[in-house]
Amino acid sequence: RLRYVVNHVKGDKSLDIFLDLIDKVMADDPSITLDYIRSLRITSDHCGFYPRADQIPRMQRIGMAFSCGASQIEDMGAYLRLYGEQYASRITPIRSMLTGGLMVANEGGGSGMEAAVPTAFARYFPFITRKRSDGMIVAAQEAVDRVALMKMLTVWAAPYLLREKQIGTLEP
Repeated sequence: RLRYVVNHVKGDKSLDIFLDLIDKVMADDPSITLDYIRSLRITSDHCGFYPRADQIPRMQRIGMAFSCGASQIEDMGAYLRLYGEQYASRITPIRSMLTGGLMVANEGGGSGMEAAVPTAFARYFPFITRKRSDGMIVAAQEAVDRVALMKMLTVWAAPYLLREKQIGTLEP
């Protein structure tokens, strides 16, 4: 009955396993209700090669929140070579996640991008352009606008961290 956080997922199958486990736990123990699962505020991070479109309603149902990394757009090139361009929409599908009612924040941390992009906003610009350093556009339909990106950096990040009362707004 602990809060499950930082679900280090790479790929959609591991997320299927996790979501199936949640359903099994609720089926096996009637005291673990959907409202209880939602109250845990389960999170996942990276958004590397997940979620698929059919997973989004399942994640929304249990109230999952996400921290997605713009670096995944750059880093997932090997997946595209291996699986093909038809799976590009599984690489940080932010637009689909937001449209599906999911809370998405940006993922921070050191990824070696600091020297190449001097500001936080520039670092997350691939969410807007969906462009890799080699010029390749990855799933352009998953791009977000500047307003969504700013919310990912501020107000949507606060609930992910359980700090809505302390952080998340832009004000003097």
